[in-house]
Amino acid sequence: MRAQLWDAITDFDVYGTVLQSGGSTTAALDQLATIYDDAKAAAASLGVGFIPTASPGFNDKGVRDGHPAAPRYLEDVPNSQPGDLFARLLKDVAVPRLDGGAANILMINSFNEWHEDTQIEPSIVAPPTNVDDPGTGRYSEGFYYEGYGDKYLNILYAATVPEPSTELLAAIVLLILAPWLAAKAYRAA
Repeated sequence: MRAQLWDAITDFDVYGTVLQSGGSTTAALDQLATIYDDAKAAAASLGVGFIPTASPGFNDKGVRDGHPAAPRYLEDVPNSQPGDLFARLLKDVAVPRLDGGAANILMINSFNEWHEDTQIEPSIVAPPTNVDDPGTGRYSEGFYYEGYGDKYLNILYAATVPEPSTELLAAIVLLILAPWLAAKAYRAA
């Protein structure tokens, strides 16, 4: 099997795998989770790691036709906001499937592919709109897009940087308080 030639395999194309056919929906994320579970198991059976991928959305109407847009929010969740697709994909699909056999690497598609709307690189902050330059909706397909600032980097950080444990916090507090406690004990003695 060709996969055995690699240290790890990845999907890379979340859009082509589920978002193109399923849209930005919870059902598509559930389907992706199943696909990733199967791929990770198949890779493990060959001694190969699996690298899950996350993407904030997809829309390449600015450079080509033929692909339906996948907005950055969940289409089937009332009041879903831009960023919800990426956050849920990370929380429920990609991060839980990190693989120690692939050094727990997570792939993000992408940092700066603006022409496919997969970028998480910071942007200027602007309110959501579905009006595009020609005013026809050709580019937005009626979906809403916003200037999001650091939102996607913050989502990525929140999903991948663990909160300190209670024990660690207690140790930090003790280190900070140790000189004061020692001085207080010394004065009491």
